[in-house]
Amino acid sequence: GQISEHCQPEILGYASQILPIVFALLDDNTVAVQATSCYVLEMFCERLEPEGVRPLLDALVKKLAAMLEGTTKRSVQEMAVAALAATAVAAEEEFAPYIGGVAALMSRLMVLTDEKLYTLRGRALECMGHMAIAVGKDNFRPYFQDTMRCACEGLTFDSTDLHEFAYAVFANIAKVMGEEFAPVLPELVPHLVKVIGEDEGQLEQAVEDKAGQFSGLDDSDEEDEDGNYVLHVRTALLESKKGAITALGEMAAHTGAAFCPYLEESMTVLQQAANNWHPLIKGETADALPSLVVPSVAAHHGGEIQWEKGDIGGASPMS
Repeated sequence: GQISEHCQPEILGYASQILPIVFALLDDNTVAVQATSCYVLEMFCERLEPEGVRPLLDALVKKLAAMLEGTTKRSVQEMAVAALAATAVAAEEEFAPYIGGVAALMSRLMVLTDEKLYTLRGRALECMGHMAIAVGKDNFRPYFQDTMRCACEGLTFDSTDLHEFAYAVFANIAKVMGEEFAPVLPELVPHLVKVIGEDEGQLEQAVEDKAGQFSGLDDSDEEDEDGNYVLHVRTALLESKKGAITALGEMAAHTGAAFCPYLEESMTVLQQAANNWHPLIKGETADALPSLVVPSVAAHHGGEIQWEKGDIGGASPMS
């Protein structure tokens, strides 16, 4: 499992030798072996081309689906769903014949409300997003509404992990469905803007205890000439903010002119995020900001600007 994750892409050269063995281990009676086998399949399939997964595709999907239905072990269920998602990514459009059956399985998992099963619910949502990318708009359209409903419902739960899964689904489905995603913008954009604008860290003056030690962690302290300070960071919110920025950028890039009413608030909050102290937020914002040009071009330039790279003469192409 570790070799399949960390020795990429060299390990892919041994796929024809390793995958049949791992596939056979899915039948093992030991839970740890089943879960690890799913993990190895996920690591391989995430990076394989369609021709690499094609010989095992039919048997693999059926085996993972049967495993998902036949086990009550949460760890195996989560890894089986992740492996199915990775298989879809690898197979691309060749996964289309299986989307109906797999979506039926995911539909039962996407509505789980037990807090202990939130990760499994999130994995199911993630799988739907990956299948959308794999099979394209027309094949995914029958499952679009239900997936969005479950993902939006997840935002009402007190779970940052579930929120992260939802944001990833929004990003993937917006990329696939394009302008058909536009009707959900009035509900989602204000939520994403709010999340991106939240403060995930707070600088506070450290309080010295009786032993003369500061109550904050040493590696989190920041000092200035006025004394000692501690930076308290909510890392869960940091990850949610990153996912929200990604989702907002994909919505802007793929919903066309329908995103124009949200450009001002999106630009404002992303400009603030660009000055965030954390490099992950800065990097994600840098990726998202150029996408805000796309709705304006769609609305005012017929979706295309006639301009050649390096041409600085004449009027600005954005005027």
